[in-house]
Amino acid sequence: TVSGSNNILVASTYGNVYQSTIRSNDKSSSLWQLLAGESVPDHAFINDMDYDQANNDIYVSTSKGNSYLSLKGVDKWRLIGGSSLPNNAIAYGSIIDKSGNLIVGTSDAYLYISSPNGLWQMIGNNILPDGGVISDEKGMLILPPVGEIESIIVGTSNGHVYSSEINITSLKSSRWVQIGESINVPITAINIDTTQNPESGNLYLGTSTGQIFYLSPDNVNSWHGISGGELVNIGSIEQLVIGNNSDIYILQKNASSRFSAYFSQSPN
Repeated sequence: TVSGSNNILVASTYGNVYQSTIRSNDKSSSLWQLLAGESVPDHAFINDMDYDQANNDIYVSTSKGNSYLSLKGVDKWRLIGGSSLPNNAIAYGSIIDKSGNLIVGTSDAYLYISSPNGLWQMIGNNILPDGGVISDEKGMLILPPVGEIESIIVGTSNGHVYSSEINITSLKSSRWVQIGESINVPITAINIDTTQNPESGNLYLGTSTGQIFYLSPDNVNSWHGISGGELVNIGSIEQLVIGNNSDIYILQKNASSRFSAYFSQSPN
Protein backbone atom coordinates (compact mmCIF):
# COMPACT_ATOMS: atom_id res chain seq x y z
CA THR A 1 0.00 0.00 0.00
CA VAL A 2 1.26 3.48 -0.84
CA SER A 3 -0.29 6.92 -0.69
CA GLY A 4 0.21 10.14 -2.55
CA SER A 5 -1.69 13.43 -2.26
CA ASN A 6 -5.28 12.26 -1.70
CA ASN A 7 -4.85 8.89 -3.38
CA ILE A 8 -4.49 5.46 -1.77
CA LEU A 9 -2.99 2.68 -3.89
CA VAL A 10 -3.10 -1.01 -3.06
CA ALA A 11 -1.62 -4.05 -4.82
CA SER A 12 -3.30 -7.45 -4.91
CA THR A 13 -2.11 -11.05 -4.91
CA TYR A 14 -3.36 -11.38 -8.50
CA GLY A 15 -1.18 -8.65 -10.02
CA ASN A 16 -3.70 -5.81 -9.89
CA VAL A 17 -3.17 -2.27 -8.58
CA TYR A 18 -6.17 -0.26 -7.44
CA GLN A 19 -6.60 3.38 -6.51
CA SER A 20 -9.14 5.20 -4.36
CA THR A 21 -9.28 8.98 -3.93
CA ILE A 22 -10.04 10.62 -0.59
CA ARG A 23 -12.29 13.62 -1.14
CA SER A 24 -10.99 16.69 0.68
CA ASN A 25 -14.40 18.21 1.41
CA ASP A 26 -15.97 15.37 3.42
CA LYS A 27 -13.14 12.78 3.64
CA SER A 28 -15.24 10.19 1.84
CA SER A 29 -13.57 7.97 -0.74
CA SER A 30 -14.19 6.97 -4.33
CA LEU A 31 -14.76 3.44 -5.57
CA TRP A 32 -11.63 1.38 -6.28
CA GLN A 33 -10.28 1.91 -9.81
CA LEU A 34 -8.05 -0.63 -11.60
CA LEU A 35 -4.94 1.21 -12.72
CA ALA A 36 -3.33 0.67 -16.13
CA GLY A 37 -6.60 -0.96 -17.16
CA GLU A 38 -5.19 -4.46 -16.65
CA SER A 39 -3.23 -6.82 -14.41
CA VAL A 40 0.54 -6.89 -14.69
CA PRO A 41 1.56 -9.13 -17.63
CA ASP A 42 2.82 -12.05 -15.53
CA HIS A 43 -0.33 -12.01 -13.31
CA ALA A 44 1.87 -12.69 -10.27
CA PHE A 45 1.79 -11.62 -6.64
CA ILE A 46 3.08 -8.05 -6.29
CA ASN A 47 5.94 -8.08 -3.78
CA ASP A 48 6.58 -4.35 -3.73
CA MET A 49 5.18 -1.14 -5.17
CA ASP A 50 6.63 2.35 -5.53
CA TYR A 51 4.83 5.56 -6.38
CA ASP A 52 6.54 8.51 -8.03
CA GLN A 53 4.62 11.42 -6.51
CA ALA A 54 6.24 13.96 -8.85
CA ASN A 55 4.95 12.21 -11.99
CA ASN A 56 2.23 9.89 -10.63
CA ASP A 57 4.05 6.91 -12.16
CA ILE A 58 3.68 3.46 -10.57
CA TYR A 59 6.38 0.78 -10.30
CA VAL A 60 5.71 -2.80 -9.18
CA SER A 61 7.87 -5.90 -8.68
CA THR A 62 6.37 -9.39 -8.69
CA SER A 63 6.96 -12.85 -7.28
CA LYS A 64 8.09 -14.02 -10.73
CA GLY A 65 11.08 -11.65 -10.77
CA ASN A 66 9.60 -9.05 -13.09
CA SER A 67 9.31 -5.30 -12.55
CA TYR A 68 6.84 -3.10 -14.39
CA LEU A 69 6.04 0.59 -14.84
CA SER A 70 2.75 2.28 -15.66
CA LEU A 71 3.07 5.97 -16.55
CA LYS A 72 0.61 7.92 -14.39
CA GLY A 73 -1.26 4.68 -13.74
CA VAL A 74 -2.95 5.10 -17.13
CA ASP A 75 -0.55 3.56 -19.65
CA LYS A 76 -0.36 -0.21 -19.88
CA TRP A 77 2.34 -1.96 -17.86
CA ARG A 78 5.76 -2.18 -19.49
CA LEU A 79 8.70 -4.33 -18.40
CA ILE A 80 11.63 -2.60 -16.67
CA GLY A 81 15.20 -3.86 -17.02
CA GLY A 82 14.64 -5.55 -20.35
CA SER A 83 13.98 -8.94 -18.73
CA SER A 84 13.29 -10.67 -15.44
CA LEU A 85 15.86 -10.17 -12.70
CA PRO A 86 19.08 -12.17 -13.21
CA ASN A 87 19.47 -15.68 -11.77
CA ASN A 88 15.71 -16.14 -11.38
CA ALA A 89 15.81 -13.84 -8.35
CA ILE A 90 12.81 -11.96 -6.99
CA ALA A 91 12.67 -8.49 -5.47
CA TYR A 92 12.45 -8.35 -1.68
CA GLY A 93 12.32 -4.55 -1.66
CA SER A 94 12.47 -1.70 -4.15
CA ILE A 95 12.85 2.07 -4.22
CA ILE A 96 13.02 4.74 -6.93
CA ASP A 97 15.47 7.62 -7.06
CA LYS A 98 14.74 11.20 -8.10
CA SER A 99 15.59 10.37 -11.72
CA GLY A 100 12.95 7.63 -11.88
CA ASN A 101 15.44 4.75 -11.79
CA LEU A 102 14.24 1.60 -10.02
CA ILE A 103 16.52 -0.09 -7.48
CA VAL A 104 15.69 -3.58 -6.21
CA GLY A 105 17.20 -5.76 -3.50
CA THR A 106 16.90 -9.42 -4.43
CA SER A 107 16.39 -12.81 -2.84
CA ASP A 108 19.99 -13.79 -3.67
CA ALA A 109 21.67 -10.78 -1.96
CA TYR A 110 22.26 -8.56 -4.98
CA LEU A 111 21.01 -5.08 -5.78
CA TYR A 112 20.17 -3.99 -9.30
CA ILE A 113 19.23 -0.69 -10.90
CA SER A 114 17.50 0.13 -14.17
CA SER A 115 16.13 3.22 -15.84
CA PRO A 116 12.54 2.89 -17.16
CA ASN A 117 13.89 2.06 -20.63
CA GLY A 118 17.21 0.47 -19.68
CA LEU A 119 18.68 -2.88 -18.69
CA TRP A 120 19.44 -4.21 -15.22
CA GLN A 121 22.85 -3.22 -13.88
CA MET A 122 24.37 -4.68 -10.74
CA ILE A 123 25.06 -2.22 -7.90
CA GLY A 124 28.34 -2.58 -6.04
CA ASN A 125 29.84 -4.81 -8.75
CA ASN A 126 29.16 -7.89 -6.66
CA ILE A 127 26.91 -9.65 -4.17
CA LEU A 128 26.48 -7.88 -0.82
CA PRO A 129 29.70 -8.77 1.02
CA ASP A 130 28.07 -10.50 4.01
CA GLY A 131 25.65 -12.51 1.83
CA GLY A 132 22.68 -10.97 3.63
CA VAL A 133 19.57 -9.74 1.88
CA ILE A 134 17.67 -6.48 1.98
CA SER A 135 14.42 -7.77 3.43
CA ASP A 136 12.35 -4.65 2.79
CA GLU A 137 12.48 -1.30 1.01
CA LYS A 138 12.84 0.43 4.40
CA GLY A 139 16.32 -1.12 4.59
CA MET A 140 17.48 0.98 1.63
CA LEU A 141 18.22 4.71 1.60
CA ILE A 142 19.16 6.96 -1.32
CA LEU A 143 20.93 10.23 -0.56
CA PRO A 144 20.30 13.27 -2.80
CA PRO A 145 22.76 13.39 -5.71
CA VAL A 146 25.83 15.58 -5.63
CA GLY A 147 26.49 16.45 -9.24
CA GLU A 148 26.21 13.20 -11.19
CA ILE A 149 26.66 10.94 -8.15
CA GLU A 150 24.06 9.61 -5.73
CA SER A 151 24.82 7.35 -2.78
CA ILE A 152 22.81 4.35 -1.65
CA ILE A 153 23.04 2.98 1.90
CA VAL A 154 21.63 -0.46 2.74
CA GLY A 155 21.24 -2.56 5.88
CA THR A 156 21.29 -6.35 5.56
CA SER A 157 19.66 -9.33 7.25
CA ASN A 158 23.11 -10.19 8.68
CA GLY A 159 23.47 -6.84 10.47
CA HIS A 160 25.93 -5.00 8.23
CA VAL A 161 25.56 -1.60 6.58
CA TYR A 162 27.07 -0.88 3.17
CA SER A 163 27.19 2.04 0.76
CA SER A 164 27.84 2.46 -2.95
CA GLU A 165 28.03 5.50 -5.22
CA ILE A 166 25.97 5.47 -8.43
CA ASN A 167 26.40 7.66 -11.51
CA ILE A 168 22.85 8.80 -12.23
CA THR A 169 23.49 8.99 -15.99
CA SER A 170 25.39 5.77 -16.73
CA LEU A 171 24.09 3.89 -13.63
CA LYS A 172 27.60 2.52 -13.09
CA SER A 173 28.43 2.11 -9.41
CA SER A 174 31.36 1.76 -7.03
CA ARG A 175 32.14 -1.31 -4.96
CA TRP A 176 30.36 -1.83 -1.65
CA VAL A 177 32.00 -0.10 1.34
CA GLN A 178 31.10 -1.18 4.87
CA ILE A 179 29.91 1.47 7.34
CA GLY A 180 30.74 0.71 10.97
CA GLU A 181 30.94 -2.76 12.46
CA SER A 182 28.18 -5.38 12.37
CA ILE A 183 25.32 -5.00 14.86
CA ASN A 184 24.66 -8.77 14.60
CA VAL A 185 20.89 -8.54 14.17
CA PRO A 186 18.81 -8.14 10.99
CA ILE A 187 18.33 -4.52 9.89
CA THR A 188 14.77 -3.65 8.88
CA ALA A 189 14.82 0.15 8.59
CA ILE A 190 17.42 2.84 7.93
CA ASN A 191 17.34 6.63 7.87
CA ILE A 192 19.64 9.64 8.17
CA ASP A 193 19.21 13.00 9.89
CA THR A 194 19.17 15.65 7.17
CA THR A 195 18.14 18.58 9.38
CA GLN A 196 20.32 21.61 10.13
CA ASN A 197 20.49 20.59 13.79
CA PRO A 198 23.72 19.52 15.55
CA GLU A 199 22.58 15.90 15.05
CA SER A 200 22.66 16.28 11.26
CA GLY A 201 24.37 13.33 9.59
CA ASN A 202 23.49 10.78 12.25
CA LEU A 203 22.64 7.46 10.59
CA TYR A 204 19.92 5.38 12.29
CA LEU A 205 19.06 1.68 12.10
CA GLY A 206 15.93 -0.18 13.17
CA THR A 207 16.15 -3.93 13.70
CA SER A 208 14.02 -7.06 13.70
CA THR A 209 14.40 -7.27 17.48
CA GLY A 210 13.16 -3.76 18.25
CA GLN A 211 16.55 -2.20 18.91
CA ILE A 212 17.60 1.15 17.44
CA PHE A 213 21.20 2.10 16.73
CA TYR A 214 22.87 5.23 15.47
CA LEU A 215 26.25 6.23 14.09
CA SER A 216 27.60 9.77 14.33
CA PRO A 217 29.68 11.45 11.58
CA ASP A 218 32.26 12.08 14.30
CA ASN A 219 32.65 8.35 14.96
CA VAL A 220 31.97 6.32 11.83
CA ASN A 221 33.27 3.05 13.26
CA SER A 222 30.92 2.41 16.19
CA TRP A 223 27.15 1.99 16.38
CA HIS A 224 25.49 3.13 19.60
CA GLY A 225 22.14 1.99 20.96
CA ILE A 226 19.42 4.55 21.59
CA SER A 227 18.84 4.64 25.38
CA GLY A 228 21.56 2.02 25.76
CA GLY A 229 20.13 -0.21 23.04
CA GLU A 230 17.41 -1.90 25.09
CA LEU A 231 14.39 -3.31 23.30
CA VAL A 232 11.52 -0.93 22.67
CA ASN A 233 9.41 -4.08 22.55
CA ILE A 234 9.78 -7.48 20.98
CA GLY A 235 9.08 -6.91 17.31
CA SER A 236 10.41 -5.56 14.05
CA ILE A 237 10.96 -1.85 13.38
CA GLU A 238 8.89 -1.27 10.23
CA GLN A 239 9.38 2.48 9.87
CA LEU A 240 11.92 4.95 11.25
CA VAL A 241 11.33 8.69 10.81
CA ILE A 242 13.51 11.64 11.86
CA GLY A 243 11.55 14.73 12.93
CA ASN A 244 12.46 18.36 12.25
CA ASN A 245 13.91 18.60 15.76
CA SER A 246 15.99 15.41 15.17
CA ASP A 247 13.78 13.28 17.43
CA ILE A 248 13.12 9.68 16.36
CA TYR A 249 9.72 8.15 15.62
CA ILE A 250 9.26 4.45 14.93
CA LEU A 251 6.51 2.05 13.91
CA GLN A 252 6.94 -1.46 15.25
CA LYS A 253 5.18 -4.75 14.42
CA ASN A 254 5.02 -7.51 17.02
CA ALA A 255 4.66 -11.26 16.57
CA SER A 256 0.86 -11.03 16.35
CA SER A 257 1.17 -8.42 13.55
CA ARG A 258 -0.06 -5.60 15.77
CA PHE A 259 1.54 -2.20 15.32
CA SER A 260 2.77 0.25 17.97
CA ALA A 261 4.31 3.71 17.60
CA TYR A 262 7.13 5.05 19.79
CA PHE A 263 9.06 8.28 20.18
CA SER A 264 12.56 9.06 21.46
CA GLN A 265 14.47 12.29 21.77
CA SER A 266 17.64 12.63 19.72
CA PRO A 267 20.64 10.95 21.34
CA ASN A 268 22.87 14.05 21.37
